[in-house]
Amino acid sequence: MRPSPGLALLLALSVATCSDPATSTEPQKPLVAFLAINAPSTLVVHQHKLISVSGEAKDGEVIYPLPEPPVLASEDPTVVSISQDGVVSALRRGSTRLSIKADGVDTTVAIHVVARVSVALEGLPPWPGRFRAAIGDTLQLVPSFVDEDGLPIDDPPQVTWSSNAPDLASVDSSGLVATHDSGSTEILASTPDGAVAVELQVTDAHAGQPVTVRFANAIRGIGPVTFRPSKGHPVTLGFGESAELAVTSGTLIVNVDGFPKGQAQYDPFRYFVGIIRPGDRLSVFAIGGTTQGFLVGVWPAQRPPVGSDSGLVRMVQGWTGFGVMYLAAFGGGPAGLPAECYFDPMNTSPYYPVPAGYFDVLMIRKYGQHDEVRLHATAVTGQAFTGVITGDSPDTLEILEFRDP
Repeated sequence: MRPSPGLALLLALSVATCSDPATSTEPQKPLVAFLAINAPSTLVVHQHKLISVSGEAKDGEVIYPLPEPPVLASEDPTVVSISQDGVVSALRRGSTRLSIKADGVDTTVAIHVVARVSVALEGLPPWPGRFRAAIGDTLQLVPSFVDEDGLPIDDPPQVTWSSNAPDLASVDSSGLVATHDSGSTEILASTPDGAVAVELQVTDAHAGQPVTVRFANAIRGIGPVTFRPSKGHPVTLGFGESAELAVTSGTLIVNVDGFPKGQAQYDPFRYFVGIIRPGDRLSVFAIGGTTQGFLVGVWPAQRPPVGSDSGLVRMVQGWTGFGVMYLAAFGGGPAGLPAECYFDPMNTSPYYPVPAGYFDVLMIRKYGQHDEVRLHATAVTGQAFTGVITGDSPDTLEILEFRDP
């Protein structure tokens, strides 16, 4: 049975209406004409960044999120890698481009990876502050590239050196600094990846005159310890041992081998940089506990008059745990004011006159329980010594005596 002409027309109109896009209730999505990339142009080695990709229609309407996730790729994945989540990772110095494809549109963006510049004194890690030198000294500066976390990378930089006050300190093409007069200046290390300025303080001390340096190992359970000074030969010492070197005045840089590896915050104490003046008799002590070590310079101090029946003592606290020190008669108790109320680690006391013969050093805990440790020492008539408190508990505290010339 054939449908009537009226019914056929009604069916045709119904089909036409259902299939006509103009009458659909679904909104039309604009076509992506361009891709907009939010990405850094420069990264530091081992830095990570998240990029974003959005679209733009011909009329300028922003399309985000995109109808389909973009396809991301690095033209040189040895320089920069990129995940499909949009995380860009800088792997080494260099330049490349990122390729982004979405909705039939392709684009690229340039990425340049650089390293940070660090400068250290030869044989030392990066110094956390200004460098110091005496007049007439030379210092070898060593540049390096470091990553986002400050760790060195195996890529030696090409450096151009300059000084903003060459009359105070000049620098040659190898980074060797020569000092000429006292004052402050900056040494600039310029590389293709950037530059870093190193502040240099030149003191009025003159290099090249006779001085004496004493090295001593005062860390129980650690040793032998080797002191490596920039002036003189290396010295290797066991616990409680000391040695003197005749060197010359100027900038003294000391590195130490034999300390156990400890926490990062103790690393700067593994080397010592100081200025020794003509005639000085400087002492450099290795002190600490059994897990970390420190280098401490004890400088010459003005000594009080010493009588015919007394000697002199000054104290260096080598470790933590006790904070109040009394100098007492042998077997006696604390009396009067303590010699050092806040005798913290690496603190050095003045010289104190004490009667010749045996005396006691009382260490009383500053906080909590007032535990007391009694250490025995000996004063020699007319002589001075530096006593180093070593050990990290009441059972291990002791005093090491190093006679001062």
